[in-house]
Amino acid sequence: MKAPSAARLHAMLAQALVPVWSTCPTVHPLLQRELDGWRSRLSEGKEEYFQRVREEFGRHGVERPVIDALGVAQGDPLQYLKGVFENVFSLAQTLYVASFPVQGEGQTVELAWSYQGNRLYPDQGACGELGASAVCMTDILRGDEARRVTIKLSPGQFGPPSWVVVPYLMCHELICHAWQRVPFCSEDDFAEGWMDLVALRFHDKCISNVFPTAPAFMVAEYSQGLAKIVRSQWRDLEEPHLTTRPARCRGWAAASWMIENMSFMAQQAGRDPNAVFERLSIQLNCIDTTVDARQAFVAQINGLATEVRSGHASKGLRRLNSLIDDWMAGRATPEEIYHGVLSFR
Repeated sequence: MKAPSAARLHAMLAQALVPVWSTCPTVHPLLQRELDGWRSRLSEGKEEYFQRVREEFGRHGVERPVIDALGVAQGDPLQYLKGVFENVFSLAQTLYVASFPVQGEGQTVELAWSYQGNRLYPDQGACGELGASAVCMTDILRGDEARRVTIKLSPGQFGPPSWVVVPYLMCHELICHAWQRVPFCSEDDFAEGWMDLVALRFHDKCISNVFPTAPAFMVAEYSQGLAKIVRSQWRDLEEPHLTTRPARCRGWAAASWMIENMSFMAQQAGRDPNAVFERLSIQLNCIDTTVDARQAFVAQINGLATEVRSGHASKGLRRLNSLIDDWMAGRATPEEIYHGVLSFR
């Protein structure tokens, strides 16, 4: 069977099994064996495929809810995910328009699919895990401002855990990249790390509305797990992960400290700290700059965090907080915060 056909069938299977996945663990290794065998299978229609899988699982004594779940008619899973994407895009665009109207309104983003027979990640995931990834690129044929988000599916790993993280992947590509004002680069600490934390928090806030068919605890478990996996580093890690993962770590660290640092000031001003951090991050992501400068910005923030956590008085921290106070009061622009941080020594 070819990868696109196998991926679609596995997506149907994953969608059907999501409601019973956490409570019926007997099926996990059986499903993974089914996923592993996609290359040697002949082409099958949906009904024929589901009937064969039900019989196979039944012979191995899986829990009854699994068999019942596979008897429920499923629509086109990729069409369902396209609807999820459209809802996520609408919410992301609303956020960008509210935070940076000039940048947010005109953006267009299309969704595409691709299929890969090999693994998408170098990590060893659990059964049915790590079967989806995503990338956002400029759609040259539609103009410099057009973006295309491509969701990549690997049929050998695409089970329920992969199904439930697709909305997080969409959130990452849209929040981190669709409106960014620098060239796409895997070494961009700000886009890959700082904004990934923003994207995960955005995902957690809106997921129950855009993806109501999956158990919330399962979505949270695997989405947060994937966010951690793509920051994990180990010996002999290959590119592009050898470059992207340290960038994510640095950006996450800087963003996490900035949330801590801004919380008291936001509360003192009667503002929601999470909303204030989100708004500032969106505005910083829309600044015309360079990847090198964004890396320097993240490095400066991490340097301030190290000074503060070491108990050292920091002139830079006082200057940063003064800029943030002025920004919250409407007396400073995000560009002034950005360039102010870059000027710290």
